Amino acid sequence: MLPASLPAKKKAAKAAEKLFDASARGYLMLWCCQSFWPSVFVLESFYENARGDIASVLGRLISNPGIEISRAVIHLDALDRYRRTKGHFVDCLIASRPNS
Repeated sequence: MLPASLPAKKKAAKAAEKLFDASARGYLMLWCCQSFWPSVFVLESFYENARGDIASVLGRLISNPGIEISRAVIHLDALDRYRRTKGHFVDCLIASRPNS
């Protein structure tokens, strides 16, 4: 599989920016049914972003009124734990789940 060309990546980024902007303005609702752990893993291990930056950006994304994510409170708590500790995000996510 060939990697996407730079113009194609820029076009996709622009389209994503328009979607997120429209959701922030209340024109549409985006729904995310997946956990953020794969995103955190890639942002930390591959792109070497700082934990605080990852937690901040994903926290703002989850808190966007135009984004609907299942168990948002758990994900926000997990991101806060991830920012404050040295634990892996998956462990923070497990620690954030209510005891069943």
